[in-house]
Amino acid sequence: MPVEFDYEFLQSITWYAIDLDGKVGAFDSGQMAQAAARFVTDWRRIDELVCALPESSEYRLLMRKDQYWDGVRPVTKLSEENMKHIQELMWPTVQRIASELPRRGIFQFYATRHSYGMLPATYDLVCLPVSPISATDLPPEALRIIKEVVAPVRFNETRFTDIREWSNDR
Repeated sequence: MPVEFDYEFLQSITWYAIDLDGKVGAFDSGQMAQAAARFVTDWRRIDELVCALPESSEYRLLMRKDQYWDGVRPVTKLSEENMKHIQELMWPTVQRIASELPRRGIFQFYATRHSYGMLPATYDLVCLPVSPISATDLPPEALRIIKEVVAPVRFNETRFTDIREWSNDR
């Protein structure tokens, strides 16, 4: 069954997918990115369930400070100087948020590639768990929804994924 994506959902949400190995990935859409349509209505409840998982995994942050802010810069009108100041103030918070789900064994992706005025469909892996959990480790209510979106990749082998390539039949 093809994966359906909501191309007009302009609120930041985190949606989830399972990879070919049964591992779980979280995809932060930012303010303007394509998100799996299945999560547009259920994302808050899924976040609650996933964030209730115990923190047991070490993680590795892959995102650099400039990589995150390069994704933010096109949607702001701040001067370069103000942008640098905000970077320094916000970077510890960005790091903490980026590692929240990987500390629970979930791969974290961000929509960071904005181009040509289109909603981004490419998500970059920004933080990975040292010991990823399997989808079967999720609470049953979360698994029921998350298992509907299967990524045709292995999260531990990719640095980015273009979700437009997920829409074909398997």
